[in-house]
Amino acid sequence: DKLIFAHESRARNANDDFALRFHLHPTLEASHSGSVHEIKIRAQNGRIWIFTCPDLPIDLAESISFATADGGRRSQQLVMYGRFRTTDQIRWQLAPL
Repeated sequence: DKLIFAHESRARNANDDFALRFHLHPTLEASHSGSVHEIKIRAQNGRIWIFTCPDLPIDLAESISFATADGGRRSQQLVMYGRFRTTDQIRWQLAPL
């Protein structure tokens, strides 16, 4: 992903903090896999996926999914924090293990 400002003049004076968030389905379980740049995601059927982001550390945070009419369900989200003046391009990958 690449971060861009629509108006360059605004970018010079703007706060450059950002958070890139990936909200996971409530049936998925995420955990750190030994590196701050890698998260292991396990599905209910036992399949495992690895999410990597070599440009930024990945945090795990709680989230709520409102995808169904029966109300909110606990879920997780992957969060990467950065500053667009030093990191305006974020490489990430989701691959099966």
